[in-house]
Amino acid sequence: MERNVCITGASSGLGKEIARIFYQHGCNIILASRRTDELERVKEEFLAIGNGFPNEPNIIRLDLGSVEQSENVARKITEKYKLDILINNAGISSRAQALDTVNDVDEKLLTVNFLGHIAFTKIILKSMINNNMNGKILAISSIQDRLPVPFRSSYSSSKHALRAWYDSIRSELSLIAPKILISLLSPGYIQTNISLNAMNSDGSKYGRMDSTTESGYKPEYVAAIAVEMLLNNDQECLLAPILHRSIVIIRILCPNLYFFIMKMYARKNNKNSVLKKYF
Repeated sequence: MERNVCITGASSGLGKEIARIFYQHGCNIILASRRTDELERVKEEFLAIGNGFPNEPNIIRLDLGSVEQSENVARKITEKYKLDILINNAGISSRAQALDTVNDVDEKLLTVNFLGHIAFTKIILKSMINNNMNGKILAISSIQDRLPVPFRSSYSSSKHALRAWYDSIRSELSLIAPKILISLLSPGYIQTNISLNAMNSDGSKYGRMDSTTESGYKPEYVAAIAVEMLLNNDQECLLAPILHRSIVIIRILCPNLYFFIMKMYARKNNKNSVLKKYF
């Protein structure tokens, strides 16, 4: 049976690779992103490869930076399709000292990564419930939803909020729509453009590839893990090297040690930073 799958943030990186898997398996995919020109490029790339099925990728512009626009796009999608699967991958990061970060940047991160995200998701969820569907929703979060690090205060906060919301809605849905799967994937660093597109404290683009991002997981690998989670009906996955997973445990069992580690991390990463004026 043909599945309708919507992937946000599908113009590049992880979202694109997840979309590729679903397309290659004959699903009807809806590619959503703010950059429709990049979505057109992805569509043409997929069509050139082919999948032996007559369906073509569908494109829709989605700007999670606007709650109203996020809701309007979600309504358009649900009016046209009965979604089986929603992949919430779109997001934005930051590289900034918390005290220097202007309110507009904090608001932008929280809107894109949380408020716009859940506004979009709630309408899709209501449609799944109204259509009595065994839908699946997978949100791509970050290890920073439980392991905040220095100079990522806005980003970590938005991911903390996202994880808490999904934990809450999962429990609530067990009462009214127990067959709907809520999954959360919290990966470590992935080789994407996330640092290139990250925001500085004043809202300008960071524009650099971090070494941690450059040496992270390949998006194809993480995409395969994401799809496997849905196939196995997994509700949560923390995908990170053992060192990072160990620090998550330290944060719970020995918070003072965690605070010490993060202070050392902050000093190390501040050596070549404009933020050194504070130290």
